[in-house]
Amino acid sequence: MLRDVLATCKAVYAEHLAEYIVQQLPFDELPQDERRVFAPFTGHAPFLIAALGRLRTVLPSTMDADQRHDYFVRMLRGMELDAFAREVARYSLILADYPNPDGWDIRQADVFSSPYTDTYLQQAKIVLCNPPFSDVPTRGTQTRLRAGAAKRAVKAWCTHE
Repeated sequence: MLRDVLATCKAVYAEHLAEYIVQQLPFDELPQDERRVFAPFTGHAPFLIAALGRLRTVLPSTMDADQRHDYFVRMLRGMELDAFAREVARYSLILADYPNPDGWDIRQADVFSSPYTDTYLQQAKIVLCNPPFSDVPTRGTQTRLRAGAAKRAVKAWCTHE
């Protein structure tokens, strides 16, 4: 029972929390082509949707709808292990950018073992995700290597300025 209540609370407040967090980030201080966002545990995409809304506010008004959509697709990426959550994320982004078509890069993969994790982390200037709400299973050496790669990507980003 308590587990169901907590799951409902997380889902209800995820959008509000994501929106608040994203609004605090200095998107406008980054060059336009460097506002790449990666959501490693995308879920139903509350962080990506909040980032899309924030990006929309800092884009030049001279961009038409197709240019904006192409820009959003280039700037926003996600990774989600659960196939259903991935589909919900895609549809959520489609609705958030309606009437534009799909094209969203939400990869169905395990962040800890995917060969794309390193690339996505290195390309992103902003990484947004919830902390794990349950124990993260260890899967041996590969999991530890990916976790180390994430730490290296954050360290590299912090020291490149």
